[in-house]
Amino acid sequence: MINVYLDTYNWIDLAEGKHRDTVDFLGMAVQKKTIRLPLSFFHCVEIMKGHYRESRDHVWRFAVSLSRCAGLLVRQHIEPDLIEEAVSRVFRVPRVANQVDPYTDSGLFGLPFGNDFPLTEACLHTPDGWIRFWLEMPPNIRDKIYSGLKEHEGSFIERRNKLKTSWRNYDYGMRKRAYAACFLLNYQRSYRNALDKIGRSLNDIEALPMEQRISLVTEVPPWDVEVALATQHQQQWDRPEEENDICDISHLCMAVPYCDVLVTERYWVDKLRREKMDKKYNTRLLSDISGLPTVLRSIVSGH
Repeated sequence: MINVYLDTYNWIDLAEGKHRDTVDFLGMAVQKKTIRLPLSFFHCVEIMKGHYRESRDHVWRFAVSLSRCAGLLVRQHIEPDLIEEAVSRVFRVPRVANQVDPYTDSGLFGLPFGNDFPLTEACLHTPDGWIRFWLEMPPNIRDKIYSGLKEHEGSFIERRNKLKTSWRNYDYGMRKRAYAACFLLNYQRSYRNALDKIGRSLNDIEALPMEQRISLVTEVPPWDVEVALATQHQQQWDRPEEENDICDISHLCMAVPYCDVLVTERYWVDKLRREKMDKKYNTRLLSDISGLPTVLRSIVSGH
């Protein structure tokens, strides 16, 4: 099955009736189960915004109906397994592969919402149930989730802009290593848990050469993409970090390593190609959705 990730702007265009031939092609391919069109939690974030509610609801109904409940998990859901795999590879310790599956047919995306919602898990496996779950979410819960995201993004953006300023005089390689080092610091507990399982400790990380320490981060595919994208993005010195940038980088981190085709803004396509992320993960990158059917046919034919 070919996994195709469309960013929110592409879903909006399709829902508004643009690229009808592409919609017909995708609908038939999804029905035949030759492609998957996974939605992510970051698509849902868009519908939680209060303005233009009717048009946002329309886009969501369209996207869920076309995708048939295919979803891409949030990366936090698979990070522990990926960290264990990275630690085992770097320290050359054999382990049984977890066979991490980044996809879901549930509208929860792996998020621990608990018992806050009336719909059962079974309801979320149907387009109608998935649509109702998000569109009929109690306003106080919707506001709580969205305000929490905004608060987190605000503090994250502030920290990122400070780093951008403080790292400005560093060369590209140094900024990339520094960004990776932040992951090692922020996820010490997860690394400690992974190290315990192979009889190692954090001291063993300190004993590694710098390149191997960095590989503990870049061997985790979503982090590898984030380090590459964020470092490239930080070079836009006259462009401060914004909310949309954080969301874009966050969903691209899962889309690039786990999808076969990605359709997103030209800005991000350029950054990904500069870092050779498309070649590393064998991901076709497009900035114009009108070319998607041609690319998908070429993949099916093996060209």
